[in-house]
Amino acid sequence: MSEFRKFMSYIYCYQGTVKMKNTGFAKMEAREEELRMQVSIKGMQLLPTGNCKVYVCVESGKYLQGICLGEMALNGGLGELNITTRRNAIMGEQVTLEEICGIYIKIKENQSVYMASAWNNVQMQYLEFVEGIRREGGNTSPQIQKEEDKEENNRKNTEVNESEHMVKEEETELASMAPQNLPMEEKETEDIKLQNKEYQQVTSNNKANISNMSNIIEIKQVTDIEFQDDARKEEVILQDPEPQEDLQAQCVLGGESPKDVDNCKKWEEHCEKHTWKDWLCNYKNIHPFECSGRVEVIRIEPRDMERLPQECWGLSNNSFLLHGYCSYRYIILYKNLDNEKVYLGVPGMYHPREKMIAGMFGFTEFVMARKAPLRQGEFGYYVREVCL
Repeated sequence: MSEFRKFMSYIYCYQGTVKMKNTGFAKMEAREEELRMQVSIKGMQLLPTGNCKVYVCVESGKYLQGICLGEMALNGGLGELNITTRRNAIMGEQVTLEEICGIYIKIKENQSVYMASAWNNVQMQYLEFVEGIRREGGNTSPQIQKEEDKEENNRKNTEVNESEHMVKEEETELASMAPQNLPMEEKETEDIKLQNKEYQQVTSNNKANISNMSNIIEIKQVTDIEFQDDARKEEVILQDPEPQEDLQAQCVLGGESPKDVDNCKKWEEHCEKHTWKDWLCNYKNIHPFECSGRVEVIRIEPRDMERLPQECWGLSNNSFLLHGYCSYRYIILYKNLDNEKVYLGVPGMYHPREKMIAGMFGFTEFVMARKAPLRQGEFGYYVREVCL
């Protein structure tokens, strides 16, 4: 028998790759073979009244493949959709609840504006959304198939054009090099020699072309990776219009990239300097706890996650953390001097249901701000351990 599972995820409005604001939530409840889904939207008064399609998504490489749940009616910025389907065959597709990575809501009037909710640390705004599911050895989504067919046709046309161009050049060279006004026997002998010579020359040229094409492909792959990295940096800057201190920018010398060999050592030395003392010196120290234990607490924001080790960067997209930050405009990072461990805290009121949701997003403990018995409505922080 399948286990019972229930969770909730917040929905945000996006413009391109920029996250705008919270617009609602999505609830999933799986009991045995049945899956119930509720999608609720509010605060979208600027959108016209009408229907919009709601999808559950599966991550597949650079694509975000969507299964349509149905159309949700928006009226006065409010909308709600309730769906009941099978847990292991969502909407008749061979997709299970465990494979789903988020919700995608398409707005017909503006393709660049959409609503989405993601979990499992999937950054949906950087993936290309397509309708339909593709399985290996099975049917392909019409939209994906159309793009792949287009790429394959372009590749074949390029190969045909290059082959025709090479044949024309070879015919032109052979015609210009053929001797004139020779006796028939001498001309045939000369033609045979020329053909052998041309065959050897074309063979050597083809080998050189293959080697050059391999180098060009490697250079193109490196260029594409660097272009994607540059595009990702530009998109991250667009997400936060406020000026922020960039770790890599501190290591730039004379406008050069930190990838340069001369700057690599300086970049590594800078990364190693982010000890707890550095955090205390660079951020505001606060005293939110009335506790007897020895703790040091600083006030930070989600964008400061990039200063933690790389395995913690996904927390900047954690829905529960972002929801708490939107409500209180800060989060905390503190060190327990008794056990030398560092914790990340999200402010909030204690409630059993809220604690259950926080645990789904990794914040398994609740620490009260004052000395008092734990009861509903008490202010404190939902915390999880992080490493420096």
